[in-house]
Amino acid sequence: EKFHVSVEEVLDMVVSPLGLDIHFASRAEFIATVNQDLGSDRHGVLRGIRCSAPRTTIADNLVYRSARWVEMLDGTVRCRLMTDDLPTSLPKRRTAVVDAAIRAIHAVEWRPERQWMFPSSKDRMVRLAVVGRRLGLGDV
Repeated sequence: EKFHVSVEEVLDMVVSPLGLDIHFASRAEFIATVNQDLGSDRHGVLRGIRCSAPRTTIADNLVYRSARWVEMLDGTVRCRLMTDDLPTSLPKRRTAVVDAAIRAIHAVEWRPERQWMFPSSKDRMVRLAVVGRRLGLGDV
């Protein structure tokens, strides 16, 4: 039995503990909603924003003041909008690990010849799952 995991799936596993429950179709759509320049960042925390949630959410009458966000490899953006000025904090160690993993995934130029980094053998996938669990990234 063989398992396959894509780079997109790895990034999804890395960001899942952040609770990013609102999805934007593009970076431009996210920028238009939060009305802030993101520079060249691909993830981060925004403070001092004042926006409403996209109409696809239930609580679209709230005013949001902060956000934790990640740009996915396909160009979509996932975020968690919060009504207070300070985003919900995560344990510092977990945040540092997640931030480092996101930066590393975005830094690599993904090409077919580099797929050896994510092997398809069952034993290696089990090891990846164990490492993820120990880092607090949740179950795979």
